[in-house]
Amino acid sequence: MIRDVADRPQECDTDVMIVGGGMVGGVLARALAADGWSVEVVEPRRPDESASFDRRLTAVADAGWQYLDTVGLVDAPLAAAAERIREVRVFDRGHFGLTRITARSAGVEALGYVMPNRALGERLESLLTEPPAGEGSVRYHRPARYRQHATDADGVSVEIHRDKCETFTRRARLVVAADGAASAVRERADMAVTHREYDQVATVATAMPARAHGGVAYECFTTGGPLAVLPAAGGRVSLVWVACLLYTSD
Repeated sequence: MIRDVADRPQECDTDVMIVGGGMVGGVLARALAADGWSVEVVEPRRPDESASFDRRLTAVADAGWQYLDTVGLVDAPLAAAAERIREVRVFDRGHFGLTRITARSAGVEALGYVMPNRALGERLESLLTEPPAGEGSVRYHRPARYRQHATDADGVSVEIHRDKCETFTRRARLVVAADGAASAVRERADMAVTHREYDQVATVATAMPARAHGGVAYECFTTGGPLAVLPAAGGRVSLVWVACLLYTSD
């Protein structure tokens, strides 16, 4: 990406157009704005309808958390809502012993953090709607949908459809496809996709254990699939169980 914002062609409305304002698109928009770029985001859902920022939890490694902090996303409310992973214990069924990793032995405050998606979404919303002074601009097209795009030597023209049957075109230097697995941008760009079936399903739940988790994360590899128990705020734990599918013939 060209670093000199002043080199932007005059006919471009923005530097980067991000299609999809969920967790991936939202964090990218924040990072670009913090670095001085002008950004526009096309998102079909309103803030309270986002599929990314619901009641689910997301675990990030310490490096990921530090990156979120670098771009200004970690504030006091988000830090209070996140739980530190102070220790990780890994078991392998049928084998002797376990692997134990602690934050102290790694020389860090935490090995990772488990944060509520909704808390991150609220922080993103506040920063993207009112970017701090001296940063790049962010403009939301929401609720709106990407229709198509066309490229030329000077940039990309993006056709956007907003509610009430309004269709308009914006020009950008770069378009980012952050609109999920069934990406309309990818399909329009005729980019090939390789599908691979893993024959697995994942069960995700939040529970309140009888004992305090103490900031310990457990990872157990079983014959039926891996099971993870992650510490969460408020004494809760997040359960993630990936199970292999079993097929039987008629």
